[in-house]
Amino acid sequence: MRILTGIQPSGTPHIGNYFGAMRQIINIQEKGETFVFLADYHSLTTSPEPEQLRKNVFELALNFLSCGVNTEKNTVLFRQSDVPEVCELTWILNNVTPVGLLERAHSYKDKIAKGCAEQRAVFIPGADGFGHSALSEQPRSGRQGSEAAS
Repeated sequence: MRILTGIQPSGTPHIGNYFGAMRQIINIQEKGETFVFLADYHSLTTSPEPEQLRKNVFELALNFLSCGVNTEKNTVLFRQSDVPEVCELTWILNNVTPVGLLERAHSYKDKIAKGCAEQRAVFIPGADGFGHSALSEQPRSGRQGSEAAS
């Protein structure tokens, strides 16, 4: 099974990050090929200063590793901006995903579907995981409109 999850480096990591994301990732990494991305492109929406963003990404990666994310086995920890296909796929998905589909999602964000499709994830942990996976399915399947909702 492939697992994809990410976390936005929006500030200094705290106990909420551990209980909200890190602990879940540590617990599921043995269940399959796990991809954990540090969503630095997502952080651009909050307009951080470049030096602060670099620091936040570094601290987050350090925290993941110190908490038990095992990159020596089957977990890949990467920075979103290190993958040029993220921007390419975003552009493509922005052109083929109907806005109506996104507006029906309970956690509509213009930056979710691309990550799921790019890693061909079949399981996305967390409360929003199902919605994120469903958002990425319609563009991948090529179905449109009401056909995609069924």
